[in-house]
Amino acid sequence: MINAQKNSISKNINNLSFNLLKKINVENENVLISAYSISSALAMTYLGAKDSTKLEMKKVLFPNINNSVNKHFYELNESLGFNKRLQLFTANALWLQNTYELEKEYGKLIKEDFNSEIKTADFSNNKGQKKARKEINSWVEKTTKGNIPDFLAPRVLSESTTLVLVNAIYFFSKWNVKFTEANTYKAEFKTHHKDTAECDYMTDTSNLLYYSDDLLSAVEIPYENNEASMIILLPKNTSINLSDSINSLYFRKIYSRFTNEKVALHLPKFKLESEYELSTYLKELGLVSVFNSSADFSGITGKKEIHISNVLHKAVIEVNESGTEASAATAVITSRSVGVDEGSKPIIFKADHPFIFLIREKSTGTILFMGNLAKPTVESKQ
Repeated sequence: MINAQKNSISKNINNLSFNLLKKINVENENVLISAYSISSALAMTYLGAKDSTKLEMKKVLFPNINNSVNKHFYELNESLGFNKRLQLFTANALWLQNTYELEKEYGKLIKEDFNSEIKTADFSNNKGQKKARKEINSWVEKTTKGNIPDFLAPRVLSESTTLVLVNAIYFFSKWNVKFTEANTYKAEFKTHHKDTAECDYMTDTSNLLYYSDDLLSAVEIPYENNEASMIILLPKNTSINLSDSINSLYFRKIYSRFTNEKVALHLPKFKLESEYELSTYLKELGLVSVFNSSADFSGITGKKEIHISNVLHKAVIEVNESGTEASAATAVITSRSVGVDEGSKPIIFKADHPFIFLIREKSTGTILFMGNLAKPTVESKQ
């Protein structure tokens, strides 16, 4: 039962990863998201949703789950939480306007199943908003090991703010086999705009899981202890936007067909930072009524007067010879391997044009981070 629950919630998170990437990745810019973080924050909101609001959220976010979403997240987080060798940490917190009180059952659920901290704030005046913003930003910075220092921008909070729900995730792992820094070289990276950018390529030849079809070639690069991996999806046609052509079903299908091959890998070093207000993208996916006055989140405070005004998401990642460090935070704001066979010729896998990458935890199959690299070593903000 536990494994089935983890599998169900992971499927929903992975679906959202691909669906959001498709919506965001329309101009072939660098993109980085953690649908795990986004789903976690929205799931805490979902627990307080009623009637048509709850049905809408379930249809868009959790279509494969027939019972308690909170129990699914509890089992998943328990699995991820034990993965200390990966340095994988996640945390939840809630800030409530101090003139409201949480419904007893809601408070119990988010404490027990999301291990969420519950705090109060005074959003009714400028001084209180500044204090709350400082406290929230400090909490996110601490949770993400300093990678996200200024999560909430000035003036995001207002007199109408009633509730801020935040999820933060931090990931760090070394590669199973480190890239040798002395082998890193400079070469061109072809962008969608038919210009080029010079970047540093890490290179190594080893046995890796590999796949190829008419649309793309893919490789899985394991992290230390093989508990997680980075998967690169490289389109064969350099002019296409790959996120328009694939989804989570396609990914599950091809992942089962990866085979162990000797691969000469050439992967750019890169560091990305992305920041989004996600409400527009979520509306396009069908999450509409939660953002207007018809929303019913009375399960949170006992009152029907709140709705979601913002879903803020920020993520950073750095990939180098040693490994990968990645962090993300989401706020929902309501307002009112095998040894190499030296005799075989390797498959050359050179990621020298835009590609999709994802970080996947292996025991649960959960995609923790997903992105599109349009141009390496350039920080991209939106």
